[in-house]
Amino acid sequence: MKKTNRKMILAFLFLIILVLSTAYFIFRVPKTPIELLETNPAINSQTVPIKMYIIGEEMEDFPLVLEELNKLLVQKINITLDVTFIHPSNAIREYRTLFKGGNDFDLISMSYHNDYRMLARSRTYMEITDEMLRKTAPKTFEEFSKSVLKETQVDGHTYMLPTAAKLYDQKVIVIRGDLRKKHNILKPKDLKTLESYLYTIRKHEENIMPYSVGESGFRLMEAVFLQPREYALIDNNLMARKISDLTSHIINLSQLKEFKDYLSRIAKWREDGIIPEDTAARKYISAEAFEEGESAIFIGNLYECNNLINKVRKKAPAFQPELIDLSPERKVSYMPASSVGIAVKNGSKYAAKSLMFIELLYTDREVFDLLNLGIEGVHYKKIGNVKYIALDAGKRYPPYNNLYWMMTDKYIREPYHDEEYTAVLENWKKNTQEGYHIYSRSDYEDILPKVSNQEDAYNLLIKYIYPISLGAYKDVEGILELYKTEMKELELKSSP
Repeated sequence: MKKTNRKMILAFLFLIILVLSTAYFIFRVPKTPIELLETNPAINSQTVPIKMYIIGEEMEDFPLVLEELNKLLVQKINITLDVTFIHPSNAIREYRTLFKGGNDFDLISMSYHNDYRMLARSRTYMEITDEMLRKTAPKTFEEFSKSVLKETQVDGHTYMLPTAAKLYDQKVIVIRGDLRKKHNILKPKDLKTLESYLYTIRKHEENIMPYSVGESGFRLMEAVFLQPREYALIDNNLMARKISDLTSHIINLSQLKEFKDYLSRIAKWREDGIIPEDTAARKYISAEAFEEGESAIFIGNLYECNNLINKVRKKAPAFQPELIDLSPERKVSYMPASSVGIAVKNGSKYAAKSLMFIELLYTDREVFDLLNLGIEGVHYKKIGNVKYIALDAGKRYPPYNNLYWMMTDKYIREPYHDEEYTAVLENWKKNTQEGYHIYSRSDYEDILPKVSNQEDAYNLLIKYIYPISLGAYKDVEGILELYKTEMKELELKSSP
């Protein structure tokens, strides 16, 4: 009897172990995206849908480009990409809401203007480990693990893959050449002559806003104040650095008298109707305002402005658009790696496949050309290995219309016979400060506000910094002091 009971107990224990083991292998949740990739047959054998949010304007022909791209992606890594664009006019307000309410997506573009550090520290983005990169993006890991990836780390951890391209984010200006000639105005070469152009437009052109702008005046600040002084903005908290001096320390712009004078000058612009009275309450104003004849200038990076000029020359050639660089002889720097990149959402079901897609942006010429230039023979024509000509349909998918697709500069083609663009670019190459990195985090991380509630810190930017950059406050000293005081209060609340 005892022997029978013993056998029954052993059989029962064996059954329990068998059930638990089976349940473990059937129902266990993989610990990492890599484990998910390696153990889930569906992910390896079936086409995986990757959902991505990206900041930028959706070009008219993007659906055609995406259709061709997905044919390539199925062949190369067995995924399809679904892209939703966040229009720049909504980016500041909408970006953070994407991480609330259980939104299901895998990839999202990011930049320091979207407060990358704040979101990384709140674990909004997935941490990207060396192991993940070795297994899903080995070429990326091998080439960049000791360089650009280090520049983007937050508290020693990697939360996004940045562009490795040496791109320029210097701001240039497009003006109406027809209006300049009509009113016998000299081509602007500095802030004073730009003002002459803007005030003349205000006086004589009743239906045109000299500068239609909204949400933030940072582009204007860079073009007319920072760049002529060889400063580079490194943080939305008004921190900057001198490009031409590799030993320079971080500069708090709010403490500079000349910067306060500049903000007072912009407040006068608003009072005089050079920018809209309600500009601080407006959304971001895109290049369409210039294209439609509503604004007399547009400010953007070289790629944006070159595309705008080419588009206007075809749609409204009478505008005679002209490209202006207010300080052509200054030292310039490449855009820091941490300015533009792509992150994986924390909790993404297809994180491993998402990283494999990002690797293609770095390493695959077919994917690069398609996303950055469009469909060959439809939107552009290749000229040799390094040039291109935009075709008529190119206005529906302008070249390099989104910096987030430009994750490398190995495959960049330059426009053929575009004299203004080429002249500006060649001048910048001549004046590039080699070895300069805007993002040397060890230099300035300690002087930034230490706030645990990142949402409160962000709200202060919206309340004070963005509006004051658009001339919304006449009392510049008082507003900057209020911002400093309230930020200090948030820091005290964050202290242990």
